[in-house]
Amino acid sequence: MSKFRVVIVGGSVAGLTLANILERYKIDYVVVEKHATIAPQLGASIATLPHGARILDQLGLFSRVEDVSMPVDDNENFGPGGVALGPTEPLGDFLEELLGYRMRFMDRQQLLQVLFDGIRDQSKILTNGECVKIVDLEDGVQVALKDGSIIHGDLLVGADGVHSRMRGEIWRIAGSETSDYPVSELSRSIQCQYKCMFGISKRVQGIPDKKSFKCYHKGRSYLCSSGQDGKFYWFVFVKTPEITVHTTIPRYTTQDAEDLAAEIVDDPLFQDVTFKDLYKNRMSCVLVPLEEFVLETCFYKRAILIGDSFHKVLTPYFAC
Repeated sequence: MSKFRVVIVGGSVAGLTLANILERYKIDYVVVEKHATIAPQLGASIATLPHGARILDQLGLFSRVEDVSMPVDDNENFGPGGVALGPTEPLGDFLEELLGYRMRFMDRQQLLQVLFDGIRDQSKILTNGECVKIVDLEDGVQVALKDGSIIHGDLLVGADGVHSRMRGEIWRIAGSETSDYPVSELSRSIQCQYKCMFGISKRVQGIPDKKSFKCYHKGRSYLCSSGQDGKFYWFVFVKTPEITVHTTIPRYTTQDAEDLAAEIVDDPLFQDVTFKDLYKNRMSCVLVPLEEFVLETCFYKRAILIGDSFHKVLTPYFAC
């Protein structure tokens, strides 16, 4: 390993992917993750698209992803009332022929486990390490943890998600040292016009493997896909009454999720399946805001942001 050391704050998809890359190039690093485990079960699912699958393949991890995920072969689109909007789309063949890989769905926890297992020296992964402050960005980097300890390195990478503490710390330091750093403009660029309730359910009888569905209703839309072990992954995207910005973006409670489910429980989705069928068979369910932004500036001195701390872009088939 080189003497140069990278401090990665956040042990999720972006942080663990970077750790795998650095290890293969023999660049020293440490990953600091606030949770007690690297792959906690938070009830979320994730899909890999061809560009991400290619990176995993280059790291030698894609075969493990194939073992725990289900590919999407076909997609069907449905409108209000559960009416089919056209013939079945051979999405899997299309993506594989064009870009080399199919979309694949799995538990988010499973992808994190694959990335973690790919790291040879797992002593470089520190859990229960909540980073609370950047102490220095001049002569190397120093990051203070909640327990009072200090992590030292040469480059700081904030991979701590959409609610990034490191992003706020970069803005704090840059704003205090120079009037040219656009902190206000950057913070105002983080906006939200949608919320998403996502869940994992036991698959309703009759829904086949390797199938995804998009369902469109006024003000909301659904994305659903089959998974391994009889699971069914689903997302409900709902347009909010107004656009909120940065610190005014709401956080949602379990009661908020239950209230939303009660509003949409009778939505017809596809093949005589309603949202009620998914919700009553749920194994997990969470309601979150969907922030949208791409920061024009993602670094300052020896610190840089990656992943959701830097950009979060929604795909175009959400609710109108």
